[in-house]
Order: sequence, then C-alpha cells, then structure tokens
Amino acid sequence: MGDIKNIVLREIFESEFSQYPLSNYVGDFYMAVDGSFRGETSGLGVIIETYQGENVLKISQQENFPDSNAAEYGALKIGLETLLGFVDQNCRIGIITDHDRLSANINTISRGRERMDFEDRISVPRTVKKDWKAIIKFADMCQQVRSVCIKSKENPAHRLANLVGGYTIYGNAENQRTEIPPPSRIVR
Repeated sequence: MGDIKNIVLREIFESEFSQYPLSNYVGDFYMAVDGSFRGETSGLGVIIETYQGENVLKISQQENFPDSNAAEYGALKIGLETLLGFVDQNCRIGIITDHDRLSANINTISRGRERMDFEDRISVPRTVKKDWKAIIKFADMCQQVRSVCIKSKENPAHRLANLVGGYTIYGNAENQRTEIPPPSRIVR
C-alpha cells in the first residue's frame, strides 16, 4: 500500500508524466485520490500538496458508494471541491489516481476543450454520471488539470481510502488561502 509519509506528490506525477513524449507539466497543486469499495461500506482518500511538497490537506472519509468506479470518481470530486474552496480557482492541478479510465477521461477533457467532439471520446460508467458532471465543473474552474495513472499499491491515497474511521487534516489550507503562483515561481 502507498505510504503517506515523506511522499512528494509532484515527484510521483512528474516521473509518470515524463514517460509521454513532448510532455511537460507544472502544477500548482498535486492531488492523489483513491476510492475503495468494500461491499456495505466504502471509503475515499485524498492527499493534496503544493508544488513545493507542502501538505495542504488529507482526507479519509467513509462513504456509501454503489461500486468501485463510483468510489474513485467520488474521491476526485471531493478532492477538487475541497481544494477549490481554499485556493484561487485559476490554478493548475496534477492528479494521481490508480483508475486508468478516470485518468484518461480527465486528460481528454483537459486537452479537448478546444475540440468540439471531445465528449464523444469519454466513457463514464452510469453509476458516476452525477459525480462526473461535478468533476467537469470543477476542472473548468481551473487553468489546467492533468492526470497520471499509477499502480494501486503505489498510490499514496490508498491507505487513507481503506481506513475504517475517517478524518480530515488541514495543512496550510485552513489557515490561509494559498497564493497562485507561489511567490518563488512568479518570475519564471
């Protein structure tokens, strides 16, 4: 299972994203999400960090999802909704997930906004239609959103999604709005 200590999400994202030719992406925030379906109970895990690796937020939450797809999409929806409540909405977000279809759908909407037919190339399970509409709404608020897919056991949010209890830990998000871009990157 993914360890949630001493993980810099940006490094995970960049190592996966660099496998694609002509790809470079710098996010203001990086988010690892995971959903877990366990029959009667389900859970979700979300970890959000700044570009510098500073903890913004960790969520472990019990939910009632009908299947594993709904748990994965639900985790992303809650992560985006929570993050956008604390930061300027004109931010760039790198998303780490272990659900290949969700990752592909995020990248399709992100790259396809200028194309009229991008919605025809998205396949969304019927149990997640409502959450998918919310995800699109939140993604449209951002300057850019990109996603990578990793193995489940490497996902830092996996442990949070499988906790029996649930909690939310705020890093710097509760105390202040995070400046976009961070002062150290304004002049780049």
